[in-house]
Amino acid sequence: RSSDLHVSSTTMQHILDEGRHAHYLYKMANKLNEGELDYSLVPNAKATAHYYNRLYVSAKKILEKVDTSLSVDDLDYNVFCFVVSTVELRAIKMFKVLNRLSNQYDWGVNFNLLISDELEHLNMVNEPLKSILNSADPGYQKFIAYEGRFYNYYLKSLEKYFNA
Repeated sequence: RSSDLHVSSTTMQHILDEGRHAHYLYKMANKLNEGELDYSLVPNAKATAHYYNRLYVSAKKILEKVDTSLSVDDLDYNVFCFVVSTVELRAIKMFKVLNRLSNQYDWGVNFNLLISDELEHLNMVNEPLKSILNSADPGYQKFIAYEGRFYNYYLKSLEKYFNA
């Protein structure tokens, strides 16, 4: 509810970290490109919005079944944490791959700080979920399977755009 809006300092720090990560990646991409990239060529946000919407709806359905006693606000916050945890896992994997590529091709870019930040974020968003959901829970496993399908669909949407 907008009248009850409160953003914790931890969440604000998380948002600031993500902005810093985006700026770092922007600078790294321009450095590797040896000039400013033309970001007007990046696809519109439709595929991304679709991916996040599907994650949100799936997470909400699962968490509603797992704990029927959650208030609307608690449910929304836990859904947020569930979705963000998935995004953090994807980011950690991506940064580890980028780190290996940087070492292999001598890019002179280090992603260890970003990996460390994302691990911290992952712990932060997983904390509230511990009491209602664990990785062995069938609902969690179902969500991970859905997310994998959604992510593959998302990647195919981007590939179509870039191959068009």
